[in-house]
Amino acid sequence: MPRKRTSAAQPVTHSKAQLRAFRKRFRDVPFLQLLKMRVDEIGDGAVTVSMPIQPQIRQYLGVAHGGALSSLADTAATFACLTILPLGTEVVTIEFKFNFLEPVAKRRAVAVARVLRLGGRTAVVEATVTEAGVNKPACVGLFTMAVLRPKSDSDQESS
Repeated sequence: MPRKRTSAAQPVTHSKAQLRAFRKRFRDVPFLQLLKMRVDEIGDGAVTVSMPIQPQIRQYLGVAHGGALSSLADTAATFACLTILPLGTEVVTIEFKFNFLEPVAKRRAVAVARVLRLGGRTAVVEATVTEAGVNKPACVGLFTMAVLRPKSDSDQESS
C-alpha cells in the first residue's frame, strides 16, 4: 500500500502543553531572539511570525534588509511544518525561491506560512511577508524542507 500523503488541511488538535512547548522551542533559538521574532498565530500547518524593523536590520536605503525578511519567512515555513509533524520530527530548509515585491520600511514585518504538501521526506511551504497594517504582499517565497523523522529502535540497531 502506498504511503499516505498529508496536507495542511488535515485537522490537528494541539494541547495547551504542546502549544507551550512549541512557543518555548521558538523562544529558545538565539537567532530568532536577535531579530526579536515572535509567534503571533499557530494553526494546523500554518503560522504567523513577525519581527520589528529595527535600525540594525535596515539596508542602505532605510528599508528592511532582504536577508532579514527571508529569514523571517524561512522561520515561519519551518515552524508551519512543525505544527503538523509528530514530536521528535525535525525540518530543515533545503531550497527556497524568494521574490521581493515591495519594500518593508515601517515598524513590523509579518510572515504567514502555510504547508502546501507534506510528504515522507520533504515538505513544500509557501510564505508571504507583509508590512504590518498593509494589505499587500511585500515578499513571497516557496520553500522545500527536508523532513527528518526520528530513527526507530530497529533503525539504530542496524546502523
